[in-house]
Amino acid sequence: MTSAQPASGERPNHRHLDRQRHDRNVPETLDRFRIHPGHRLGWNSRAAYPVGKMLVAGAILLALFVLDTPWSIVVIGLAATADVAETLFLVWLSKRRRARVGVEALIGARAEVVSACRPEGQVKVVGELWRARCPAGADPGQAVRVLGLDGLTLLVEPEV
Repeated sequence: MTSAQPASGERPNHRHLDRQRHDRNVPETLDRFRIHPGHRLGWNSRAAYPVGKMLVAGAILLALFVLDTPWSIVVIGLAATADVAETLFLVWLSKRRRARVGVEALIGARAEVVSACRPEGQVKVVGELWRARCPAGADPGQAVRVLGLDGLTLLVEPEV
């Protein structure tokens, strides 16, 4: 059996092949606007980004072909102002809170005990198995809360 074939009973995962195929065929500038499954469209999404650019392009076309000279300058100025305001708003939205990444993001998360923590065992947090220490003790299936981190061992306590 070659390494490309799945073991018996496993389903093949072709998602990585689709991503590689996608990366080859789509320029990076267009890849920014790809909408992923479950992605919500809104002001803070990358899919909403081109709205301001289309507004400015429409204003320029309107100014060139339809409006007289004084109004064309006003329309382009308003569209440019709206574009700058939208960009500043999107920057403000992105900086409202710090990104929660890494192990520190697990602090305060709810976990489920997989193997008895008396005082050390394993817990499942956000779909991952972690070594955990629970001084109060916890049985398999019990819910615990992550209090902190000691190296790569999570410090947990039973939920009340």
